[in-house]
Amino acid sequence: MDYRGNISETQIWGRAVFRVKGHLATATFSLKGDSVAVDIVGFSGDILEVWKEVSPTREGLTRLILRARRCNAWFRVLGCAERRYLAAVVRTLDQLRSPLLLQVVGRSVRKLLNAMRGMVGDLAYKMQAIGKPLARSVSLHAQGWGYKSAARWAEDEGFIRFLTILYINGPTILP
Repeated sequence: MDYRGNISETQIWGRAVFRVKGHLATATFSLKGDSVAVDIVGFSGDILEVWKEVSPTREGLTRLILRARRCNAWFRVLGCAERRYLAAVVRTLDQLRSPLLLQVVGRSVRKLLNAMRGMVGDLAYKMQAIGKPLARSVSLHAQGWGYKSAARWAEDEGFIRFLTILYINGPTILP
């Protein structure tokens, strides 16, 4: 049967998942006029690496989601559709086995892991770059108001950490 007369624009009519040198690739087949086009949609060389850090089971994803919610990466990094999709996957599947599903969920998992690494791993740097100047500024303001023991705040590591985390986690009233 010839369907060419009914096609006015590009129509996707198939998808395929295949392996290239041990990595998963996704292709979309579409009809463009008289020819068939094949577009490589995704190449998952690094996407499957996330499954070495997070178990592709209900328990593993549940732990990841809980950690992501605690440090607010769940709402910062993922859109509403991605959050709903991950929640539905956790509710319905015990273990991810499908290569395509591993790839799709792997993208969201990678986003969450990268966001949580940036929030936790760089805390020492952020304490020096952000927290120390904030502590110095707050200390100087308090000293200007006559609170003499506020001079120690600029070097207090606990106060610097507190101000850094306050700054990282959202809008603040501090300069």
